[in-house]
Amino acid sequence: MTSWILALALALSACGGKKEDKAPPPAPATSTPPTTLPTTSANRAAPFWKWFTDHATELHANQDLRVVMESISAELKKVYPGVFAEIGKQGDELMLVISADGIKELFPQVQEVYAARPTVPGWKIVAFRQRDASFAIEMGGKKIEPKTVKFVGTPGEGKLDIEVYLPGFKEDDEELKKIGFIILDHMIGEYDMETKIGGIGFAALDAAPAAAKPLTELPAMVDTLK
Repeated sequence: MTSWILALALALSACGGKKEDKAPPPAPATSTPPTTLPTTSANRAAPFWKWFTDHATELHANQDLRVVMESISAELKKVYPGVFAEIGKQGDELMLVISADGIKELFPQVQEVYAARPTVPGWKIVAFRQRDASFAIEMGGKKIEPKTVKFVGTPGEGKLDIEVYLPGFKEDDEELKKIGFIILDHMIGEYDMETKIGGIGFAALDAAPAAAKPLTELPAMVDTLK
């Protein structure tokens, strides 16, 4: 079964093609964030999680997942500006993704929110966009599955420059570029996206060279980088 993720249309830091290097976060997104926090940090996250637990049942029952996502993001923003929610769905379970949208300076805040998370029936809560090849991204009425995307990777000094070939892409399609960045985050993980990927370009799928590979092979190539 293919899961899908509803993404909020935000301006991504990488949208210029070449990503800006910033200070690295304290720990990889694929690692387990701390399970205990200083009292001040736990107290900071408490208002958001109280709101979430108080409204979790009605949020889960709401069929308009865009409204659910925007409601959660609005509450997060009150305490952690720049941190937001994405909603994933597989079967009856909803997944709440706490994301920094690839902004490294916000990674510690994502970890802080995640570390204070409660256990909520019907919900799976995760920190950062995680690796998952079995999903589709839906945003602004457009939906793309990774299996329809190809790429060419060129190794550099500890990073990989990539050209990504998207179905239906046109040079001035900024929304599809945003979807492309979100797909990359979910394909290789939000942390690796920021620390192991250098330049990123987008082009139409029908312009992909014969050497282009399915995007599902990108994680293995990223994992070869030191």
